[in-house]
Amino acid sequence: YQRRVRGINNKMKVRVAVLMDAVRYQQFILEVDELRGWVEERRMIYEDQDYRDFINLQGKLQKQEIFENEMVSNKERLSFLEGIAERMLENEHFASNDIQATLTKLQRAWDVLEKTCVGRRRKLEEAYKEALYNRGVGDLEGWCGEVEVSLAEEEFGNDLASVRSLTKSHGILESVLAANTLKLRNLGEQAATFIEQGHFDSEQIAVRQVALENRLQALLGLMKYRREKLSDALLLQQFFKDIEDEIIWVREKVPGVVTTATGSDLYSVRKLVHYHDQIILEVKVHEGKINYVCARGEAMIENKHFALLEIQERLNQLRKIWQNLHALAAARKADLDDAIQIHRFFTDAQEIEGWGFEMLPIFSNGDYGKDEDTSK
Repeated sequence: YQRRVRGINNKMKVRVAVLMDAVRYQQFILEVDELRGWVEERRMIYEDQDYRDFINLQGKLQKQEIFENEMVSNKERLSFLEGIAERMLENEHFASNDIQATLTKLQRAWDVLEKTCVGRRRKLEEAYKEALYNRGVGDLEGWCGEVEVSLAEEEFGNDLASVRSLTKSHGILESVLAANTLKLRNLGEQAATFIEQGHFDSEQIAVRQVALENRLQALLGLMKYRREKLSDALLLQQFFKDIEDEIIWVREKVPGVVTTATGSDLYSVRKLVHYHDQIILEVKVHEGKINYVCARGEAMIENKHFALLEIQERLNQLRKIWQNLHALAAARKADLDDAIQIHRFFTDAQEIEGWGFEMLPIFSNGDYGKDEDTSK
């Protein structure tokens, strides 16, 4: 009887052990399924390509950090389950094969999740860097658009003041362009780094960078063209101002050589001659400036300046009034010379007439003397 009781007790112990193993196994399977469900849920989230949408990337990075903290916590759960499985396998659990297969499947799923998580972190960081890069590119593209509209306007000023103002503004624009060229270089270095590191959006980054570089290069050409046009306009307006100054100077001298006053006597005529000689001297001295202005105009015509017809017209106008001034001055000189001769004649005639009047009493005296001595 006792032997039989012992046998029953042994069987009960074995049965209890088997049942406990079954409980442990079911608990293990339950926890594995729970963790695997979490892993699968997170894997689907990590595989989402929402990093391509640059909206709220900062928030997505913060959310990623929360996920990674969860992974650290669940890594401990995985290690705990690996420990349970290892003990059951060491104790030759009746479901050892299923336990090993279940654990291997969970570990593989975890490895995939870790790789997916690391990949998502990298892509989010790449997307964040690309967003900053795109912001820089967008700023430059916006600036290029504004400058392109500005350069499309064929406005080069209509007087010296407006041309100088436009030239000053263009100089500021050139300074900004130089600064933006440096920004473009920095963006190019960023783009090269993205491509070298295998950025997920490398192709689009390369396309956008090349397009921006080509656009800025085209702007350089437009800026150079406008600078040349403004230089020509400045040269033209300065020429117009200088030639207008010369025309005014010549016109101011004309009244002095067209006067008909010839003086009332030799003294007044000589004063007029002296004044006229001063004008002639001023004209001779000023001739160098006239020639300098005309030479500048001729050089502009020779260089095919865009306003060469108007330049030629102004040159002709200046030369015409300059020649006219010389002609009037020569005529005035001849008139004054004539006046000098006339007044000298009058003066001589007056002197002779006065002498005649002085001699008249002597010549009209009837006393011829009474003898030879008194006649003498």
